[in-house]
Amino acid sequence: MSPSPDHPQSLAAERDLLRSVFDSAASAILALDLGGRVVDCNPAAWKALGFGSRAELVGRQAASFAVSPLAVEAQLLAVISERIARKFECVLKVGEKPARVIELSVAPRRDPLGQLIGLVAVATDVAERKRTTEALRLVNDLALEFAAAPAAVEPFSMIAEKVRSALDARAMSISSYCPETHELTVRHVSIAGGVLPTVQRILGRTFVGMQLKVEPDMEKRMIAEVVSETEDLSFLSFGALSNQIIETLGRMVGIGDVHGLSLKHGGILYGSALLVMPPCEFPPSRELLHLLANLSAVTLRRPYTGPS
Repeated sequence: MSPSPDHPQSLAAERDLLRSVFDSAASAILALDLGGRVVDCNPAAWKALGFGSRAELVGRQAASFAVSPLAVEAQLLAVISERIARKFECVLKVGEKPARVIELSVAPRRDPLGQLIGLVAVATDVAERKRTTEALRLVNDLALEFAAAPAAVEPFSMIAEKVRSALDARAMSISSYCPETHELTVRHVSIAGGVLPTVQRILGRTFVGMQLKVEPDMEKRMIAEVVSETEDLSFLSFGALSNQIIETLGRMVGIGDVHGLSLKHGGILYGSALLVMPPCEFPPSRELLHLLANLSAVTLRRPYTGPS
């Protein structure tokens, strides 16, 4: 016989479930008293505010972390007086980190009898939302450009040039794959204009036309994995770039994240791409890279008639 909803075991289980959801939430959540002080928070909150534990944040004024604390206090008081949830943006400043804009959703918090005892605030990083919106716009714009390109436009150079430029990457190479010979052939290398002379001087040769052997295990991995898990540039270039060359390039032009992309569609491997980013605070997300790889693979399936 299962316990009734009011049974202590049921209440404890419900409490534990809610606590688990609260603690595992990706968004920062703060429970405040009527004076605006933090009485509870989840790990996402104390980590976002630069603390090492929940205990370090509890008891502090939530508005004190805003660049304009009085404006935030006014919003909190409005929620208390009107008993209606509010959503507003504020600028957050934590230690020496750059200020960032967050969106706060603040709602009344009541006890089991319905009495107002405080507030609950959920913070969302507006920059992350804007980056997601920008990423979707970027993919949409590229999809339209690729779809509208005439059949006479060579697809490998078009993809490499436009994707590298859109991501402001250091370089992007793109290769075709031949299943009969199990080889990748480098079809185009796009390099940012400002680093081109340096890269050419170090490499001393062109990679276009180079054929790279793909072992069976690597072929299986490329078919199963769209975005490579490794950031080893030598590995992703199939050994075409030695560690010494990579270290030299890194010192001279700066190399951030490196991504290997499998260009496949319908279980068929059409090629691969190697994307080299500069050091940056917000590199392209794995989801964005996945979309770009899929878009590139579909574009490579288009008929190509050659120069008219």
